[in-house]
Amino acid sequence: MGKTVVKKEALAKLVAAFKKGAEEADQEVNAGCFRPRHGIRVNLDGEPYDFVVCFECVQVIIYGGKAKKNDGFKVSRSPTVMFNKVLMDAKVKLPKQPKDD
Repeated sequence: MGKTVVKKEALAKLVAAFKKGAEEADQEVNAGCFRPRHGIRVNLDGEPYDFVVCFECVQVIIYGGKAKKNDGFKVSRSPTVMFNKVLMDAKVKLPKQPKDD
């Protein structure tokens, strides 16, 4: 639907929210739907990594670089607000949001 380059100040807030979401999540919960609506691409040691995020089933799958098939982790829904704010500030159309349970 769209993409943006995240500026340094916003990036720090986005990463902090993402990290907090991963810390809040129960890593033992099994995911269900995996209908991703958000993602982050980062470069680490010259290798691109894509973190594809489904806040509906609270799962992140990592692609690229040295990631193995199905590498990932769980994340709470709390970072959704920051992800959406970064997109809205950049005038990127938001994906359709899942309904709360």
